[in-house]
Amino acid sequence: MKFNCKKSEKKENKKLFWHNWFAWFPVRVGDEDCRWLEMVDRRGNMEYYMDGGTYWKYEYKAKGK
Repeated sequence: MKFNCKKSEKKENKKLFWHNWFAWFPVRVGDEDCRWLEMVDRRGNMEYYMDGGTYWKYEYKAKGK
């Protein structure tokens, strides 16, 4: 099977802005407020390791806040 495996820059850019996400593991959305198994808003920020590697660090908030 042949398919295009090039990374999508558009897909990565979507992570930078608030978007709907199903919290399939517990996440903190505020002080003393955690959510699990429901929709929340999430946005990511690309962080860098000392060796030059990268990872996504996410921020969460309750839906509609």
